[in-house]
Amino acid sequence: SKTGFISQTLDNISVNADQTTTANFYLAAGSDNIDVLAAITATKLAGNFPNPFNPQTTISFTIKEPETVRLEIYNLKGQLVRSLLNGHFATGYYNLVWDGKDNSGDAVGSGIYYYRMRTADYSCTKKMLLME
Repeated sequence: SKTGFISQTLDNISVNADQTTTANFYLAAGSDNIDVLAAITATKLAGNFPNPFNPQTTISFTIKEPETVRLEIYNLKGQLVRSLLNGHFATGYYNLVWDGKDNSGDAVGSGIYYYRMRTADYSCTKKMLLME
């Protein structure tokens, strides 16, 4: 948990001696007060900030009803660069940071990239610019 964010708990995480354990999770801005969630009227992908960016940018979105969400980064050729998330999300506000790296962990070059959010009933694509 963190002040200004909705608390989250992850279950079934194993930590082994002499090994690195990574758990990816996203904290939504707000509080544990249900009234904050009542203000969400639509599932929506917002703009990224900053744009242009270097070396990272924050992508914001809202989820009206709990559902599976996919968010991916594509290059100008339409090739998948990075899968940022693919999982079930509760109603809320979310901010996700893209560090300008591809799925292999390599930094991508300057240029225009597209980020696409998809759910069962929603799809939206937006453009962003990485400048070195």
